[in-house]
Amino acid sequence: MLSRQKIRDMLQAAWRNVYLWRNLLAIAGIASMMLPWVYLDGAESSLSGAELIAYTFATGTERWEMLKQSIPGALFLFLNPPAVAVLSIVVFAKTWRDQHSARLNAVAGLLPLLIVVFAGSITSSEHLLFGRLVFPQAGIILMFLCQGALAVHSLTRGP
Repeated sequence: MLSRQKIRDMLQAAWRNVYLWRNLLAIAGIASMMLPWVYLDGAESSLSGAELIAYTFATGTERWEMLKQSIPGALFLFLNPPAVAVLSIVVFAKTWRDQHSARLNAVAGLLPLLIVVFAGSITSSEHLLFGRLVFPQAGIILMFLCQGALAVHSLTRGP
């Protein structure tokens, strides 16, 4: 039977374990693909990163209309989520092996922001921040924060 002191010591050791926190941040980055990313016109709710990946391969003509309206916006909206998903998995694999990858973290954190900047003309006009900037939803924000924290830690770690 574990004593209270032993449990407390184990919890304090886990709290100070940087490897554990880095892995949790990498997992949260992957999980952010399941959270809302953007609203599209006509959608009742926000689409998650995973739903945007599925939407890319769905049938229908609306993607061609989006491409006609804004080529960069449509490309970022449909190509960034799969790229971010793959990068997030690679980041987790590197983190699991206790390798630092500031460049990968920066790219994985900044790619969703390109959706915010360029996809405003093809997303819901009711959910714009100002001008043509898309109001970032929880998934984009969490991805940016997790990957940013991992990048900062990678750049500031000791030798």
